[in-house]
Amino acid sequence: MHTLPLIGILIESSWRKHKYTESFLKGVVPTIIAGVAYLIWVLIVAKYGGFWVYPVMEVLTQFQRGLFFGGLLIILGFLYRVGHLIDGFLIEKKNLDKIK
Repeated sequence: MHTLPLIGILIESSWRKHKYTESFLKGVVPTIIAGVAYLIWVLIVAKYGGFWVYPVMEVLTQFQRGLFFGGLLIILGFLYRVGHLIDGFLIEKKNLDKIK
């Protein structure tokens, strides 16, 4: 279930060049904001639903959860950069010049 989006993204990336911003920060900040919004949603579900969406969160202390969330956001930023690099490898720039 979690592998299918990866396969779909790789297929899409091989067919279409994505436009990335010139600045890494201008691209990664909205991605991190979306990640923070998701983590807030996980916390809301835990508070009002009475259960953790991810069982590992139940055994962590509040401090450990904060470190875990921070680590996840760092990994998210790293994955943004990896996506940018993979996109550059799958479609060469010289092929794009022919299309323009």
